[in-house]
Amino acid sequence: MSLVAVLAVVIGVVFVDDAKVTTRSLHGALAIAATEVAEMANLKPGSPARSPSALPVVVVVDGEMPWLAAEAKRAAALEPAFELGGGPHELRFEYVGDGRTWAVRAQLWRRDWSLRPPEPVIVRIFPWVAVLAAALGGALWVRRVPLWIAAAVSGVGAQVGLWAMAWPTAILRPSFYESVAAGPVGRQAVRWAAMLPETSLAIGAGIVTLCLVLVVFDHRRSPGQGGMAIWTALVVLLAGLAWLEAALRGQIVPWAMTGLGACGALGLVGLWGGCAWTRRTTRRPSDAEQPDAGAR
Repeated sequence: MSLVAVLAVVIGVVFVDDAKVTTRSLHGALAIAATEVAEMANLKPGSPARSPSALPVVVVVDGEMPWLAAEAKRAAALEPAFELGGGPHELRFEYVGDGRTWAVRAQLWRRDWSLRPPEPVIVRIFPWVAVLAAALGGALWVRRVPLWIAAAVSGVGAQVGLWAMAWPTAILRPSFYESVAAGPVGRQAVRWAAMLPETSLAIGAGIVTLCLVLVVFDHRRSPGQGGMAIWTALVVLLAGLAWLEAALRGQIVPWAMTGLGACGALGLVGLWGGCAWTRRTTRRPSDAEQPDAGAR
């Protein structure tokens, strides 16, 4: 079972259509860039200066890639704040990249003025980094390595591997914190935090601290392990979040939306799921050799 899962992962990584993954990844980046411009121009729902109708724009793409121009028009059409058509406003997209790392930025232009975000949307197309990190962690778990070590290898390996990938000289490399904050998970977390009242952060931190204290005092539910169960759960949770953040930032969703990518994703799930099932159904030798308490 594990061999079949690993084979599916290898097929999904090696034989996936990179052109489809790149196209879908850039489509998502173009859509994010269009949304950022709409928010800056107060064209999103809820903005006080928003017009009841969408703003007519002409999409212009600076560059010599016809397929990217088509994706830009599709992304702009999905943004409710804009309407493709004539008019004095232009929605301009500019980009630079080397095939694996791209920087995309949109600007709303009209005659003598333009409105654009200060930072571009950066896309790193390395889905195989997170996939291989998760496969390595699953393989370690199959070999009876503790779960928290296997999870830590997957999470840390995905983050370090993505950061170690080559960076084009035409794009200014952000710091690790800036990369995470600009990624899908970080961007959504910042957006949700901005929508909350000022006291919500303190209240949330207090609730989390209280829950941790209660978990520590309730460790007697796992006799023989004590705080190890809490440590394992905490490491697995943090490692899972780290892996998910790196995977989404490395464009694992566009990869999984392809045929062979879906095969690799199912293989990855099967590897971890099969190992979990084996661990649950297989009795430990120590349990089998332990004499019955009533026979003593």
